[in-house]
Amino acid sequence: MAFGSPPDSPWGIGPVNPPGGNKSLTHIDRQGRLILMNLTTAQTIIRSEMHAHGLTQTGWRFEWDRAKNRNGQCRYADRVISLSAPRTQLRDEAWVRMTIIHEIAHALVGPGYGHGHIWKAKFRSLGGDGARCSSDAIDREALSKYAIKCSVDLRTLGHVNRKGKRLATSVCKCHMAPLKWVTLR
Repeated sequence: MAFGSPPDSPWGIGPVNPPGGNKSLTHIDRQGRLILMNLTTAQTIIRSEMHAHGLTQTGWRFEWDRAKNRNGQCRYADRVISLSAPRTQLRDEAWVRMTIIHEIAHALVGPGYGHGHIWKAKFRSLGGDGARCSSDAIDREALSKYAIKCSVDLRTLGHVNRKGKRLATSVCKCHMAPLKWVTLR
């Protein structure tokens, strides 16, 4: 993969609250900085967990993807669990492990259960927190190509990856001024 390791990542991150509020799950270096997940380590963890739960023995495999709006995905038809490489690099190990367990729970209960009570029970039995979505904060600016700003005070109103994406409004609500597109990367 052409992704850099997290400590060298050019992306910033928002505040991180570890699953269950357990700060001991968050990894901090000697300078007090959050240690982000390395893709090689994440891949080792997910392959090990998939094997431990019998998924690799039944034809399931792991893939990286480039999703910007979700952390992981379970595709039943292909028997694939995928993780977002860009988002994984912006998260610490505790949150990545929670996503891995989340997706493994989907694979184990099978299609048709979504995030219902059967899936939730399986997720909790594997050590998950039972939450449908991750609550860690990832800086949207770190993953977006464009920022949408008010042309008057340059306040950021949102972030998107496609410039042509239709917005709910074409003017800033505060100033009734046109919106300004700013290229971030």
